[in-house]
Amino acid sequence: MANPVPFFAECPNCGEDRVQPGYPPDELHQLLDAGAEIMAYCTNCDEHWSISTEERADIARGLPKSKQR
Repeated sequence: MANPVPFFAECPNCGEDRVQPGYPPDELHQLLDAGAEIMAYCTNCDEHWSISTEERADIARGLPKSKQR
């Protein structure tokens, strides 16, 4: 199993960038390709949210190419 790819997401409540534990690269590729929600969490605010389109694009740019592509 591949190591999870962490990412940052801005909390809509406090506005701070929060590091997210991430997903394995292949799973993250599948979520992005399918347009599925990618959830984030702020421990300070106890807030869950779906990451923004801009954050999705940032993640996609930073991902290594999938072995299945």
